Amino acid sequence: MNKKVYLSILTIVTIAAIILGVCIHILSPIGRWFGKDHTSDDLSAAATTSETLDAFDTIYIDTNVSDITITTGDDYSIRYQASEQLIPQYAVSEGTLTISQPDVDTDIIHLGISKTKCDITITLPEDAALSLIQADVNVGELTVQNLNFDTFDCSQNVSETTVSNCTINSLTVDSSTGTITVKDTTFTNGDLSTSTGEIEVEDATFTTLKAKASTGDVDIHSRQSLDDYTIELSTSVGDVEMNDHSYKDGYHAMGSGSGKLEASTSTGDVTVTY
Repeated sequence: MNKKVYLSILTIVTIAAIILGVCIHILSPIGRWFGKDHTSDDLSAAATTSETLDAFDTIYIDTNVSDITITTGDDYSIRYQASEQLIPQYAVSEGTLTISQPDVDTDIIHLGISKTKCDITITLPEDAALSLIQADVNVGELTVQNLNFDTFDCSQNVSETTVSNCTINSLTVDSSTGTITVKDTTFTNGDLSTSTGEIEVEDATFTTLKAKASTGDVDIHSRQSLDDYTIELSTSVGDVEMNDHSYKDGYHAMGSGSGKLEASTSTGDVTVTY
């Protein structure tokens, strides 16, 4: 067999293998989806529950597909509206609220085919003594608002996390794909990171903040002066701006105080204003 024929056959086989792999990856979850009964996927036909809970000062969340809101209310309570296969399990024991979900195939949800959904709202009284929120969210949105507490520790896969109008000691969000937003919030120590997505800190007050993105912009607006902060800003592909001044090779300032800001991205812009 001459060389040209051999290379032609090899090319055809390679292309066929690639096409087969794509078909298996995409059509397999679609086939599984069409083989199921999805009459209850729409939230209009979903289960709805609202319940007053015993007091708690710790929240543990481990969900597959959920939009979750944690906020103040008249009492300790939980309310959810969920498709049948995503109905959450929850319990309060020794001051800890635990919320989880059964394992589900999230392939079709990533493809945007299924209407499967779960909305959860958790409320606490305004004077509640909340210590910890620890959340592991696979797919969905997590919103925490109007709360004063010690520690927020969130890990997300394909998700968006928003923290607004809160006072927190330790704030940590680690994201694979999604936007991290912190606004109108005071925190002592912050560590925000995402592989693909934006980090937005708006009207915040902090002592130390590390914000790192691999692909995405990092925007930080402090409502306090950062004149005495040690600041490190950098990007590999993009622009760095500090108070509307552009810096081609990044920005560094050695402050006289204990405050520290470190913001970086591999591909994207870094913008800091105060």
